[in-house]
Amino acid sequence: VTDVLKHVPKILPALMRSYKVQEKAAGVGFDFNNMEDAIKKINEELNELIEVYKSEEYGKIIEELGDLLFAVVNVCRFLNVMPEFALNSTTEKFIRRFEYIEKSAGQLNKKLEDMTLPEMDKLW
Repeated sequence: VTDVLKHVPKILPALMRSYKVQEKAAGVGFDFNNMEDAIKKINEELNELIEVYKSEEYGKIIEELGDLLFAVVNVCRFLNVMPEFALNSTTEKFIRRFEYIEKSAGQLNKKLEDMTLPEMDKLW
């Protein structure tokens, strides 16, 4: 099975590659029993990230961020949602909202650069 995992192309976008690797591992039974356990793993990885981020140890931070992303991709797999699609959809939603606050700021004769985050957040 490891050979199968190793042959998932590294050229794939990272989220998709992670999805496919986890899918193949799950195919031989290496998987959580249910989505609740997969969500618990997200919480576990988030807590580990919270513990290391103040350490400023870049290597550990990267490792924990990667673990968190991997766990989120696993929940995507449980829900049959392609993580690339979910993230692209959210990115587009962010851009639309950002465009709205930019236009709203313009109507107030303000530039985003001159506004505080709380002011922008009110427009969000």
